[in-house]
Amino acid sequence: MQWREAMPAGSLVAEITSHLNTPAAPLSTTHAVRMVKLAHEFDVPAVLSNAVRYAGPEDAPVADVLDAARNIAPWINWRICNPRGRHG
Repeated sequence: MQWREAMPAGSLVAEITSHLNTPAAPLSTTHAVRMVKLAHEFDVPAVLSNAVRYAGPEDAPVADVLDAARNIAPWINWRICNPRGRHG
């Protein structure tokens, strides 16, 4: 596998995350389980991270704005479809 040979030994890790999204959707537990199986199949360590990006709840609005910018979506639309459900 060329992708494994291109990386230094021990540098590959699969990040596993679940935000309890709809089954089979990205960030769902189903997706997380598939990622764990894939990591196991390729003998890559898996780390459960839950995609933590801020220290406390007061930092959540900044993360939402950055997510909206990354997805090139108006912030008001992001608030409506936010999979974490913080804003209703």
